[in-house]
Amino acid sequence: MDIPALLIRITGVVIFCSTVYFFTRHLRKESKEARNAEVQSTLEYILNSVILYVWYAFITAFSLGMIFNN
Repeated sequence: MDIPALLIRITGVVIFCSTVYFFTRHLRKESKEARNAEVQSTLEYILNSVILYVWYAFITAFSLGMIFNN
């Protein structure tokens, strides 16, 4: 395995690990905020959630692609 391929795989692992960390941190924060129940419109909540989870899915697929498809 050459050096550029190794660096790309390492970068993919770092991006994937940080995505998993931030996703779990977000879920913990959501559960804590559910108790404090800040009022947010339904549409705003749906749009924020959809954008966030689509971003997480994209970054996960991108980082796993860097690891396995190189």
